[in-house]
Order: sequence, then structure tokens, then C-alpha cells
Amino acid sequence: MKTRRWLFTGLLVLAMMSWASSAGAQGSATPIPTPLPPALTQAALDEQVIADEINVILDAAADDPEELIPQLDALVEEYPGSPLVYKAHGDAYNALGEYEQAIAYFTQAIAIDPELVEAYTDRGIAYADQEKYDLAIADFNQAIVLDPESAAPYANRGLAYEKLGDYEQAMADFTRAIVLDPELANAYVGRGAAYYNQGEYEQAIANYNRAIALDPNYAKAYYNRGVAYYNQGEYEQAIANYNRAITLDPNYAKAYYNRGLVYGSEGEYERAIADFDHVIVLDPEIVDAYINRGSVYANQRNYEQAIADYGQAIVLDPESALAYYNRGLAYVYKGEYEQAIADYTQAITLNPDPENAYYNRGIAYVLLGNNEADSSLQVQYFQSALSDLQHAETLGTVLSPDIQDVMAQIEAILPAPTPTPGS
Repeated sequence: MKTRRWLFTGLLVLAMMSWASSAGAQGSATPIPTPLPPALTQAALDEQVIADEINVILDAAADDPEELIPQLDALVEEYPGSPLVYKAHGDAYNALGEYEQAIAYFTQAIAIDPELVEAYTDRGIAYADQEKYDLAIADFNQAIVLDPESAAPYANRGLAYEKLGDYEQAMADFTRAIVLDPELANAYVGRGAAYYNQGEYEQAIANYNRAIALDPNYAKAYYNRGVAYYNQGEYEQAIANYNRAITLDPNYAKAYYNRGLVYGSEGEYERAIADFDHVIVLDPEIVDAYINRGSVYANQRNYEQAIADYGQAIVLDPESALAYYNRGLAYVYKGEYEQAIADYTQAITLNPDPENAYYNRGIAYVLLGNNEADSSLQVQYFQSALSDLQHAETLGTVLSPDIQDVMAQIEAILPAPTPTPGS
């Protein structure tokens, strides 16, 4: 029986856990539904009467789109040839998130009046809400053809281009919307997001400042400005903006989430946990909230709770390499090395070129080997450790002198390879 060996591990430092990214980073500008048009000719007087009736209904049920449906149904029966009634129906279904129904009503409105700009604009919004951005852009294009002086189609098309990652075109559209309507706060938020996504944070902040000056109660503008400040390292400003966004919208999950990230990075762990708790209450399906709360618990050495949070993240997203990686780190700190190795292996499977996963798995194999009484198993663990640490080095991980010394010890104790006999 070979003698069991111990490796001097010195200061074996694990690569730290990773934070999940900010939630969606910038919030997109809110799409701009278009109001009902006024009647412009004597022939349209009946349409003006219908528009007035619709506006009375809208005012009475502004906070509950579901209440609008039966009242609008009655108007369809009364005015079956009115495009405005179908357009209003579409807006109600859009507000309820029933986009296919909304599109059907907008399409009917367009069939009755192919020049109804507002129906194209709002159908484009419904397509965009379904992430059908090419169809949305086509509708916004048609709205612009019909009314090139209307700001809303430009602002909405800019938002669609932003979602497609075409920030130059998005910025051009937002700028055109601002020229047509300098008071359109939404367009400044959209242009600010386009600047932000190109790394121009000062320009982004200037646009959010303008949006807030126009609409001091615009929660999304404060949230986006907070994200920009965070990326500049101005954490106090970021928190102040997230605070204001939350004051204006107490259910703003992204604002709580990003404020939690700031508190976590500043070591204010209890505040960070409270914010991630709030996010999870508002939306239990946000995977990164569990990952980041787990990381805060791990920083407090509450590894059991950290492992529970990473486990829930994995339940929600079995493809999250980050959740497996961070849970592996928590298992190492608990001394559960085989569990750690299993999690690092899964992280590597999901992301074949992961930063630090090979390195940390190698450390886990070293620690597992040091605790193994069976010398043959110990050799296997040390061989795996050496392989992982060498691979980590080829990926760019800088190995400390302590780790290099451990690798030298492993090479010294491993059996020499058996020569292959000649033919």
C-alpha cells in the first residue's frame, strides 16, 4: 500500500464568486400610444362624436383596461364601421397584454381606414411587445409616411431599433422625435439609453436630466440615471436615483435589484439582502436575485443559506453556469469538496471556457486529496488537480507561487508514466 501524502497548500486562494449582472441594465423608454384623432372634415363629424364617447369611457376606466372591453364591445355594435372603435379596442387589449387580440383590432381599424396613423403606431407597439421588431418597424415606417410630423412613430421606432441593438439608428429616431416635440420626455429617456449602450454615460445622464426636468415623476428616468451613475462608480448618486425611482414606483423590482447590487458591492450586506428579498417578493422568477442574495449570504459566511439560494436559481434556470459555479465555491468553504467538484464540472459543461472554474475545481481536488485516506484515490485526485490547474493557466489564470509550489509537489509524487512498448 502506498503511503498517503499531504500537500503543503499554503495560502490556497479560491477565485471569488461572481455577481450576476444588473437587471436589464437600462430600462427602455415607454412606448407612446397615440390618442384618438380629432375629426377634421364635415364628413367626419360622426367620428368626432364616436371619439368623444370613447374618451368618456377611457376617462372612466383609465386604471382598469378590463372594464373597457364590454363598453367598447357595445360601441362596436353601435358603430360597426368606425375605425376609432376598433383602435380603442386594440389599445385596451394591448394594455392587458393580449397582443394578438390587440393586433386583430388594429388591423381591422386599418382595413376600414388605411390612413389611420394611430392604428399603425399602436399596432407597431403590440408587435414590439411580442419582440417582433421588424413588423413593428414596418408599422412605424408607414405611420411616418402618413404623418412625417408626428413625434410618436419616430420615438417608438427608435425604441424598436434600440431593442435590436442598432443604437445609431435609434439615436437618430429619438433625436428626430425631440425636434418634432421638444417636450417629449420619453424620447430623452430613449436617447439616453442609446448613449448608455454605447458607453457614453455622461451623455446618457444629460438626457435623463432633461427627461426628469420635463417629468419629475418619471420613475424610469431616475432608474436609468442610477444605472449610468453606477457604471461610473458613483454609487451614492446611483442609490439616490434608485431611491427616488422606488418612491415613485414602490413595485419597481429592477430598482430594488440594482440598489441591492450597490449595497452588496459596498459591503452593506443586510441592506442588500433586504433589497433582494423585496425583488423576490415582487417577482419570484428573477434568477439573478437568488444568485446575488446567495453571494451576499456567502460573504457573510452563511453558506447554508447561500447554497439554498443558488439551488433555487438552478431550479429556475438549470442552464445557469454562474449558479453552479457560485454554489461550488460555497461547498468548498463548507468542506464538501465532492459536491463542489460536481458543481464546477456542471458549470464547465454549460460554459466550456469559464473564468476560474477549472482553477477552483483544481483547488477542490487538492483539498479532497488531502482528506483522502486511500492512497490510490488520492493520486487520482491530485492528477485531476494538476490537469485542472494547468488548464486554468492556459486560459489565462495567473497562478500564485503557492499554487505553483503545490503543482510541483504533485508532479514529484505522481507515478512516472509507463513507457509504451515498441512494435
